[in-house]
Amino acid sequence: MLLWFYSTSFKRQVLIGNVVISLLTAVSVVVVGFYEKQIYESFEAILSPAGRRLIQIIGIYALFAFLLSMIREIVKDMEDMIGDSKDGCRTLPIVWGVKKTKNFTMVLILMLELLLLILMGVTFAREWYAAVAYVGLFVVFPLAWFIQRPLAKAYQPEHYHSISTWIKIVMLTGILSMVFLKSCKMQSRKPVILASQSPRRAQLLEQAGIPFEVKVSAADESWPAGMPVAEVPEHIARQKAKAVQAHYSAEEIIVAADTIVVLDGDVIGKPTDREDALRILGRLSGRVHTVITGVVIVKNGEEQAFSQTTEVHFKTLSPEQIAYYVDNYQPYDKAGAYAIQEWIGAVGIEGIHGDFYNVMGLPISQVAERLERL
Repeated sequence: MLLWFYSTSFKRQVLIGNVVISLLTAVSVVVVGFYEKQIYESFEAILSPAGRRLIQIIGIYALFAFLLSMIREIVKDMEDMIGDSKDGCRTLPIVWGVKKTKNFTMVLILMLELLLLILMGVTFAREWYAAVAYVGLFVVFPLAWFIQRPLAKAYQPEHYHSISTWIKIVMLTGILSMVFLKSCKMQSRKPVILASQSPRRAQLLEQAGIPFEVKVSAADESWPAGMPVAEVPEHIARQKAKAVQAHYSAEEIIVAADTIVVLDGDVIGKPTDREDALRILGRLSGRVHTVITGVVIVKNGEEQAFSQTTEVHFKTLSPEQIAYYVDNYQPYDKAGAYAIQEWIGAVGIEGIHGDFYNVMGLPISQVAERLERL
């Protein structure tokens, strides 16, 4: 509809047609940007540090698209000046004259170059040096050398046509720079500090492509009397995070977690020996129990804490099956005396309700989302 008005009405009015087309181009960038999961998934995600940074980047690219489209539309008007004059159009070069139109276009180019320098400064501060080089060589340089410089001397339609072609090329390289920045962001991600010696949690972080280092410090894993069971895992995870945080600067990202098994309101921890493991699995046999994992992520003194709950339904296990599992897998380092990814999960678990990886010790999808927001 707007394009129809543009061709029939807006183009016959000074500057309005140029602004309409440029706004449509900028809005298309905003629409694509808001399809980023980090933006649309929740209001909390928008307000997160990463969400705010993403909105700033979307704003920069939307302004880039608006300014570059304005420049191209005005250059096209100068190229088509003779034909537009015959059709009764009131474009900038017809109303203002070519000299004033060129001066106005030069101001827009300078604004665009300033915007790109700001973008380069932001990427340089993040040590994305390859992105700085890309924007400088493939966006700023052609903008200055193949658009701004020849525009000052242009006076023939073919001159403006050549400049318009280069503007299209800069549009393309500008779009590709978004992919380049995304790649730089993925490559520059600092390793998180995993405050856990659990090989299952390390495996899940690795599987999710999250770089990490393991650091474990002695922490108090008790909890106050009367604390609701659902709050226990977060409390213990917080103690683990604090113990490890003492060894690092505030800028480091600490990820701590604790998993408990709950049956009949009782917290079932790790078995102390073979007999205790047999007793625990005997209690879980044929019953539905709850697995709760608490996660605490700390950076710059700010904490994100959350818990995930999964219900696990055990089949009725024979004493021989329980003894076989304990003797062959020795689950003495596991809450509830079992690991769902081992033999007992394949033959002894009838079903679960919730996150499978939560039972392994880390709700990895939630952890990945929270880390992405930092």
